[in-house]
Amino acid sequence: AGFAHLDRFTIAKEIAAVLDAEGAHTLIGYDSAGGYGHPDHLQVHRATRAAAVLAKKPPQLFEATLPREPIVKAVQLAARLHLTPSDWDAHEFDYAWTAGAEITHRVNVRPYMKAKRQALRAHASQAGADGTTRTLAVLTRIPGPLASLLLGTEYYVRVSGPKAAKTRGTASGAS
Repeated sequence: AGFAHLDRFTIAKEIAAVLDAEGAHTLIGYDSAGGYGHPDHLQVHRATRAAAVLAKKPPQLFEATLPREPIVKAVQLAARLHLTPSDWDAHEFDYAWTAGAEITHRVNVRPYMKAKRQALRAHASQAGADGTTRTLAVLTRIPGPLASLLLGTEYYVRVSGPKAAKTRGTASGAS
């Protein structure tokens, strides 16, 4: 059985044990949509949420995401231009990732683009897992300036920790 089929509480206990052993203050998981709905990402979401509760000293929990709106627009445009397979549903992304207004943190990672692109390339199995051209494969081949534009900001939602309730759902908590 793959990661998505493991017991989330077993995983959460292991994560909580690492958080406790390391004295971690921050935990990062995936948003509630698992980004684009990947079963392993959904499992990470569930397990990190549970681990944050199980840890002796609950960490600040952030969930990695992307702003949904520009992706939905790009997908709809690609479908209208017939750049997607004919059986592909452009509405598949209508509820993926997170509404932009709910994003609490935007992090400039442009100074680390070389390392980020190397990390993306390290996921070789994801670049062509099903024999088709996958998004990851495309992202690893785009020119540097365009990569910086598309990948130079990372987005997070603060779920728990100081001021989380106050900042959740607003752009004013962005840092």
